[in-house]
Amino acid sequence: MVYKYPISDTEKEQLAQSMGFGSWNEYITLDTERVPEPRPVLNSVDYSKVPDLTLSEEERDRLSNIRNNRGRGNWKTHPELLEDIVKFRNEGLTWKDTTSKMNEKYDKNWSTGQVTMAYQNNKDLLSDEAQGNYMWSLEEIANIGELKYGEGLTWNDTTSKMNEKYGENWTTGQVLGAYQNNKHRLSDEEE
Repeated sequence: MVYKYPISDTEKEQLAQSMGFGSWNEYITLDTERVPEPRPVLNSVDYSKVPDLTLSEEERDRLSNIRNNRGRGNWKTHPELLEDIVKFRNEGLTWKDTTSKMNEKYDKNWSTGQVTMAYQNNKDLLSDEAQGNYMWSLEEIANIGELKYGEGLTWNDTTSKMNEKYGENWTTGQVLGAYQNNKHRLSDEEE
């Protein structure tokens, strides 16, 4: 072997040792027959060793159920599931009890976390009424505006008058929010 750049014997020994050889002589007399074949690339597959993936009808159904019951899509396409969650929660049930009722009703095995997250991640898909939110009538919104701006009451006084009139227990924040979020529904004369 001729080297373009000659190196000293000490450098040869150091180079050989850095490559894992005991000496330079061991390196230059390497028996290449003993060198192992290179390892196969990770992504190369010997397809002769892949098992037969022919699935029975039952296995296909089971996999289909798993795939169809995952993610937001299942809850999106089945709003009745979300409505039942809201119904059970409005009955005062805990998340654990709600999950039990859901599993019993739909013959499923959802975890409490799945049911909770399904509701939290998808409640925006439900109508206000289905979410358990109060639906303010135009009359109520007009009355709030009349009390607040027609009579010049404070928001606290407006809330008290509204609670008296309708037999409710609304907070000032609810009454204020109801007016702010719904005043656009009133005609110009009613505002």
